[in-house]
Amino acid sequence: MKKLLLLSILFCAVLLQSCEDPVADEYTPVNVVTGCLIVGDTIKGITVLKSQPITTKYDSTKSWIQDAQVTVTVNGNTIPLAFRVVNNNGEFFDPTGTLVQTKTTYKLSVKLKDGTTMTGETTTPDTLAWVLPPKPIMHFPSGPDSIKLPSVDSLKLRWRSNDVGRYEYWISIKTLDTLEYGKYLTPATDEKNRRWGKNPYQFDQYQGETMQWGYLVFTEVPVVWAAFKWYGKQELKVWSMDKNMNEWSKLMQFSGSPKTYDNNQGSIKGGYGYFGSAYVIRGESFIIKNQP
Repeated sequence: MKKLLLLSILFCAVLLQSCEDPVADEYTPVNVVTGCLIVGDTIKGITVLKSQPITTKYDSTKSWIQDAQVTVTVNGNTIPLAFRVVNNNGEFFDPTGTLVQTKTTYKLSVKLKDGTTMTGETTTPDTLAWVLPPKPIMHFPSGPDSIKLPSVDSLKLRWRSNDVGRYEYWISIKTLDTLEYGKYLTPATDEKNRRWGKNPYQFDQYQGETMQWGYLVFTEVPVVWAAFKWYGKQELKVWSMDKNMNEWSKLMQFSGSPKTYDNNQGSIKGGYGYFGSAYVIRGESFIIKNQP
């Protein structure tokens, strides 16, 4: 999802900036900041980018603003962040490894060499906890046997939040290994993984994505089989997001394609993008094939 978010905001920024430009040569880059703090994790994954014109071949490395001065202030303590490259993504992180806390306000400051200053602020959510976690092993319904299963038998999840009044959540389902299947069985085999269904991606423009997202307004959900694109090992997460991240996720998931940037759904002052936070609970599951 991270790559999709970055590409989408860069494309949105290009559209907004270029819509009034008479010729492509007059294109002026815009600054984009993105970042989501995960409670219990370290401060990382904050990107500072400049957009690129759509008339040239996109190169993510040319978007990185590596010399930005980036800090996060929490409880009166200002933490300078450093730049690094992780999995071909340029990001700023806290070298001291400070852990993100619940119900705490974090203030982001980004200063560029040209004097531009961009800021963002987030207050982290309170805790989530599983009431009914994902099943470790699930047998995909097959043939006439599936009619004996109730509609919610596929996978029912339930959780609770300590945030009073919170009702919006997100769920993500990620296939952890699209290639291997048999090596996770007991005893292990050399059987390979595959997508389920005869042609599940016939009309799916995101067929290369291994993660699916869903928006929820309850603290429980029966996850349908169609939410899974592969058999084998899966990771399920429930996200409790602050307002900034929640609005940004709606922009990315609900606004169609191409994305249209909405200042009301961004949270960076002085630039484009978002700075948000989330509390995440996780669970793994393994889906047994309905046939070899």
